[in-house]
Amino acid sequence: MLDRVSRREAVWLAADRIFFLRTVDSAPSELWERSPGGRERRVATWSDLPSACGAFDFLFRMPDARLGVVLECDDETSQLFAYLPAESSFELIGDLPYVADIAFRSDISGGFVGTGNNRCWAISPFELPARAESVAVFPELTCAAGASAKSPMLTRAGRLVFLATHDPLSDANDDTRRWSLYTTETGGRGYRATGPTVRGFPVADISVDGTAVAIAVNRGDETRLLMVNLRTGESENIRESEYIGRPTFSPDGTRLAFVEDFDDIRILDLSVP
Repeated sequence: MLDRVSRREAVWLAADRIFFLRTVDSAPSELWERSPGGRERRVATWSDLPSACGAFDFLFRMPDARLGVVLECDDETSQLFAYLPAESSFELIGDLPYVADIAFRSDISGGFVGTGNNRCWAISPFELPARAESVAVFPELTCAAGASAKSPMLTRAGRLVFLATHDPLSDANDDTRRWSLYTTETGGRGYRATGPTVRGFPVADISVDGTAVAIAVNRGDETRLLMVNLRTGESENIRESEYIGRPTFSPDGTRLAFVEDFDDIRILDLSVP
Protein backbone atom coordinates (compact mmCIF):
# COMPACT_ATOMS: atom_id res chain seq x y z
CA MET A 1 0.00 0.00 0.00
CA LEU A 2 1.37 3.43 -0.96
CA ASP A 3 1.91 6.10 1.69
CA ARG A 4 -0.71 8.83 1.69
CA VAL A 5 1.00 12.18 1.03
CA SER A 6 -0.99 15.34 1.69
CA ARG A 7 -0.16 19.02 1.34
CA ARG A 8 -1.68 22.01 3.12
CA GLU A 9 -1.07 25.57 4.29
CA ALA A 10 0.70 26.83 1.16
CA VAL A 11 2.23 30.32 1.39
CA TRP A 12 3.60 32.15 -1.68
CA LEU A 13 6.49 34.01 -0.10
CA ALA A 14 8.55 35.22 -3.08
CA ALA A 15 8.37 35.14 -6.86
CA ASP A 16 10.16 31.80 -6.98
CA ARG A 17 9.20 30.28 -3.61
CA ILE A 18 6.03 28.63 -2.32
CA PHE A 19 6.26 26.98 1.09
CA PHE A 20 3.81 24.39 2.38
CA LEU A 21 3.32 21.71 5.00
CA ARG A 22 3.67 18.13 3.77
CA THR A 23 2.44 15.09 5.70
CA VAL A 24 2.97 11.39 5.03
CA ASP A 25 0.19 9.29 6.57
CA SER A 26 -0.17 10.34 10.22
CA ALA A 27 3.43 11.49 10.76
CA PRO A 28 4.07 15.10 11.92
CA SER A 29 4.00 17.67 9.12
CA GLU A 30 7.25 18.84 7.55
CA LEU A 31 8.07 22.22 6.01
CA TRP A 32 8.65 21.96 2.25
CA GLU A 33 9.42 24.37 -0.59
CA ARG A 34 8.15 24.28 -4.19
CA SER A 35 9.88 25.94 -7.15
CA PRO A 36 7.99 27.48 -10.12
CA GLY A 37 8.81 24.37 -12.13
CA GLY A 38 7.06 22.18 -9.60
CA ARG A 39 10.17 20.73 -7.98
CA GLU A 40 9.72 20.16 -4.23
CA ARG A 41 12.29 19.84 -1.47
CA ARG A 42 12.13 19.43 2.29
CA VAL A 43 13.22 22.48 4.29
CA ALA A 44 12.85 21.32 7.90
CA THR A 45 11.03 19.18 10.42
CA TRP A 46 9.74 20.72 13.62
CA SER A 47 12.62 19.10 15.53
CA ASP A 48 15.11 21.15 13.45
CA LEU A 49 13.84 24.39 15.00
CA PRO A 50 15.63 25.78 18.08
CA SER A 51 13.61 25.23 21.27
CA ALA A 52 10.60 23.92 19.36
CA CYS A 53 7.68 23.02 21.59
CA GLY A 54 5.66 20.84 19.22
CA ALA A 55 4.59 20.08 15.66
CA PHE A 56 4.00 22.53 12.78
CA ASP A 57 0.48 23.97 12.89
CA PHE A 58 0.24 26.56 10.10
CA LEU A 59 2.22 29.04 7.99
CA PHE A 60 1.67 32.70 7.11
CA ARG A 61 3.40 35.52 5.24
CA MET A 62 5.02 38.23 7.37
CA PRO A 63 5.10 41.89 6.22
CA ASP A 64 8.91 41.85 6.02
CA ALA A 65 8.88 38.99 3.45
CA ARG A 66 9.78 36.30 5.97
CA LEU A 67 7.79 33.12 6.41
CA GLY A 68 5.85 32.89 9.66
CA VAL A 69 5.79 29.40 11.17
CA VAL A 70 3.40 28.53 14.00
CA LEU A 71 3.87 25.47 16.18
CA GLU A 72 1.15 24.01 18.38
CA CYS A 73 2.60 23.45 21.86
CA ASP A 74 -0.65 22.29 23.48
CA ASP A 75 -4.31 23.31 23.63
CA GLU A 76 -3.38 26.60 25.29
CA THR A 77 -0.08 27.75 23.76
CA SER A 78 1.38 28.45 20.31
CA GLN A 79 4.99 29.19 19.41
CA LEU A 80 5.97 31.59 16.61
CA PHE A 81 9.09 31.41 14.46
CA ALA A 82 10.25 33.38 11.43
CA TYR A 83 12.05 31.54 8.62
CA LEU A 84 14.75 33.46 6.75
CA PRO A 85 15.05 31.87 3.27
CA ALA A 86 18.30 33.62 2.39
CA GLU A 87 19.99 32.14 5.45
CA SER A 88 17.95 28.93 5.69
CA SER A 89 17.53 29.63 9.39
CA PHE A 90 14.74 30.10 11.93
CA GLU A 91 14.33 32.87 14.48
CA LEU A 92 12.14 32.44 17.56
CA ILE A 93 9.60 35.29 17.83
CA GLY A 94 7.84 34.22 21.00
CA ASP A 95 4.98 32.35 22.62
CA LEU A 96 1.30 33.28 22.53
CA PRO A 97 -1.92 31.82 23.85
CA TYR A 98 -3.12 29.26 21.28
CA VAL A 99 -3.85 30.95 17.93
CA ALA A 100 -5.61 29.71 14.79
CA ASP A 101 -4.75 32.72 12.58
CA ILE A 102 -2.40 35.68 12.85
CA ALA A 103 -1.67 38.98 11.09
CA PHE A 104 1.32 41.18 11.94
CA ARG A 105 1.48 44.95 11.68
CA SER A 106 4.08 46.27 9.27
CA ASP A 107 6.55 47.02 12.10
CA ILE A 108 6.32 43.41 13.40
CA SER A 109 5.66 44.71 16.93
CA GLY A 110 2.28 42.99 17.18
CA GLY A 111 -0.99 42.64 15.33
CA PHE A 112 -4.10 40.50 15.58
CA VAL A 113 -4.76 36.82 16.26
CA GLY A 114 -7.74 34.59 15.68
CA THR A 115 -8.25 32.52 18.83
CA GLY A 116 -10.51 29.60 19.62
CA ASN A 117 -11.22 26.12 18.34
CA ASN A 118 -14.06 23.76 17.49
CA ARG A 119 -15.15 26.32 14.90
CA CYS A 120 -15.79 29.04 17.44
CA TRP A 121 -13.41 32.01 17.19
CA ALA A 122 -12.73 35.60 18.20
CA ILE A 123 -10.15 38.18 17.12
CA SER A 124 -7.84 39.82 19.66
CA PRO A 125 -4.87 42.20 19.44
CA PHE A 126 -1.41 41.13 20.58
CA GLU A 127 1.92 42.81 21.26
CA LEU A 128 5.49 41.48 21.39
CA PRO A 129 6.98 40.45 23.65
CA ALA A 130 3.87 38.41 24.38
CA ARG A 131 1.68 39.57 27.22
CA ALA A 132 -1.38 38.14 28.90
CA GLU A 133 -4.27 37.26 26.62
CA SER A 134 -6.11 40.42 25.59
CA VAL A 135 -9.78 41.19 25.20
CA ALA A 136 -11.54 40.52 21.88
CA VAL A 137 -11.61 43.47 19.48
CA PHE A 138 -15.34 43.04 18.82
CA PRO A 139 -17.22 41.57 21.84
CA GLU A 140 -20.34 41.10 19.74
CA LEU A 141 -18.39 38.76 17.43
CA THR A 142 -17.38 36.18 20.03
CA CYS A 143 -18.59 32.75 21.08
CA ALA A 144 -20.14 34.26 24.20
CA ALA A 145 -22.29 36.44 21.96
CA GLY A 146 -23.31 33.48 19.76
CA ALA A 147 -21.09 34.62 16.88
CA SER A 148 -17.53 34.14 15.55
CA ALA A 149 -14.79 36.15 13.87
CA LYS A 150 -11.71 34.65 12.21
CA SER A 151 -8.97 35.11 9.60
CA PRO A 152 -7.62 38.54 10.61
CA MET A 153 -5.79 40.26 7.73
CA LEU A 154 -4.14 43.69 7.60
CA THR A 155 -3.73 46.11 4.71
CA ARG A 156 -0.58 48.18 4.32
CA ALA A 157 -2.50 51.13 5.76
CA GLY A 158 -3.25 49.08 8.88
CA ARG A 159 -6.93 48.46 8.20
CA LEU A 160 -8.20 45.19 9.67
CA VAL A 161 -10.02 42.82 7.31
CA PHE A 162 -11.66 39.66 8.65
CA LEU A 163 -14.40 37.05 8.27
CA ALA A 164 -17.31 36.87 10.71
CA THR A 165 -20.66 35.20 11.24
CA HIS A 166 -23.59 36.04 13.51
CA ASP A 167 -24.97 32.51 13.18
CA PRO A 168 -24.48 30.26 16.23
CA LEU A 169 -22.79 26.89 15.70
CA SER A 170 -25.36 24.10 15.85
CA ASP A 171 -23.22 21.14 14.76
CA ALA A 172 -19.40 21.22 14.73
CA ASN A 173 -19.38 18.60 11.95
CA ASP A 174 -21.74 20.43 9.63
CA ASP A 175 -20.83 24.08 9.30
CA THR A 176 -23.60 25.77 7.32
CA ARG A 177 -23.25 29.21 8.91
CA ARG A 178 -23.32 32.38 6.84
CA TRP A 179 -20.06 34.31 6.76
CA SER A 180 -19.30 37.81 5.51
CA LEU A 181 -16.10 39.70 4.83
CA TYR A 182 -15.65 42.86 6.93
CA THR A 183 -13.27 45.80 6.89
CA THR A 184 -12.75 48.30 9.69
CA GLU A 185 -13.57 51.92 9.04
CA THR A 186 -10.92 54.62 8.84
CA GLY A 187 -9.47 55.18 12.28
CA GLY A 188 -10.61 51.76 13.44
CA ARG A 189 -14.10 52.94 14.41
CA GLY A 190 -16.56 50.17 13.62
CA TYR A 191 -16.62 47.87 10.63
CA ARG A 192 -18.66 47.25 7.52
CA ALA A 193 -19.46 44.23 5.39
CA THR A 194 -18.15 44.01 1.85
CA GLY A 195 -18.61 41.42 -0.88
CA PRO A 196 -21.01 38.45 -0.79
CA THR A 197 -22.32 36.41 2.12
CA VAL A 198 -21.13 32.81 1.85
CA ARG A 199 -22.39 29.64 3.49
CA GLY A 200 -19.89 27.02 4.64
CA PHE A 201 -16.39 27.12 6.18
CA PRO A 202 -14.24 29.95 4.77
CA VAL A 203 -10.47 30.51 4.69
CA ALA A 204 -8.93 33.60 3.11
CA ASP A 205 -5.82 35.51 2.06
CA ILE A 206 -5.35 39.19 1.24
CA SER A 207 -3.23 40.45 -1.65
CA VAL A 208 0.02 42.22 -0.75
CA ASP A 209 -1.34 45.57 -1.98
CA GLY A 210 -4.49 45.11 0.13
CA THR A 211 -6.96 45.52 -2.74
CA ALA A 212 -8.34 41.97 -3.01
CA VAL A 213 -9.21 38.99 -0.84
CA ALA A 214 -9.42 35.38 -2.06
CA ILE A 215 -11.85 33.20 -0.10
CA ALA A 216 -12.18 29.41 -0.33
CA VAL A 217 -15.56 28.28 1.01
CA ASN A 218 -15.84 24.58 1.82
CA ARG A 219 -19.25 23.01 2.39
CA GLY A 220 -19.39 19.23 2.34
CA ASP A 221 -17.77 18.02 -0.89
CA GLU A 222 -18.25 21.35 -2.64
CA THR A 223 -15.81 24.25 -2.59
CA ARG A 224 -15.99 27.66 -4.21
CA LEU A 225 -13.01 29.95 -4.63
CA LEU A 226 -14.03 33.61 -4.78
CA MET A 227 -12.15 36.80 -5.46
CA VAL A 228 -13.44 39.94 -3.69
CA ASN A 229 -12.46 43.46 -4.72
CA LEU A 230 -12.11 45.41 -1.45
CA ARG A 231 -12.56 48.75 -3.18
CA THR A 232 -15.88 47.95 -4.83
CA GLY A 233 -17.16 44.91 -2.95
CA GLU A 234 -17.64 43.07 -6.24
CA SER A 235 -16.80 39.37 -6.33
CA GLU A 236 -16.55 36.49 -8.76
CA ASN A 237 -16.24 32.73 -8.54
CA ILE A 238 -12.92 31.66 -10.05
CA ARG A 239 -12.90 27.92 -9.31
CA GLU A 240 -15.02 25.05 -8.01
CA SER A 241 -13.69 21.77 -6.61
CA GLU A 242 -14.25 19.10 -3.95
CA TYR A 243 -11.82 20.80 -1.57
CA ILE A 244 -9.57 23.87 -1.71
CA GLY A 245 -7.19 24.87 1.07
CA ARG A 246 -6.31 28.38 2.13
CA PRO A 247 -5.44 30.42 -1.01
CA THR A 248 -2.21 32.43 -1.22
CA PHE A 249 -1.41 35.37 -3.51
CA SER A 250 1.87 35.74 -5.36
CA PRO A 251 3.86 38.80 -4.16
CA ASP A 252 2.97 40.74 -7.32
CA GLY A 253 -0.72 39.82 -7.04
CA THR A 254 -0.95 38.38 -10.56
CA ARG A 255 -1.35 34.72 -9.54
CA LEU A 256 -3.03 32.69 -6.85
CA ALA A 257 -1.94 29.32 -5.44
CA PHE A 258 -3.87 26.82 -3.31
CA VAL A 259 -3.83 23.18 -2.33
CA GLU A 260 -6.60 21.27 -4.09
CA ASP A 261 -8.02 18.01 -2.69
CA PHE A 262 -5.03 17.74 -0.27
CA ASP A 263 -3.08 16.51 -3.28
CA ASP A 264 -1.24 19.16 -5.24
CA ILE A 265 -0.59 22.89 -5.40
CA ARG A 266 -2.53 24.58 -8.19
CA ILE A 267 -1.74 28.02 -9.61
CA LEU A 268 -4.24 30.36 -11.27
CA ASP A 269 -3.17 33.24 -13.49
CA LEU A 270 -5.38 36.16 -12.39
CA SER A 271 -4.46 38.21 -15.45
CA VAL A 272 -6.33 35.81 -17.73
CA PRO A 273 -10.06 36.70 -18.02
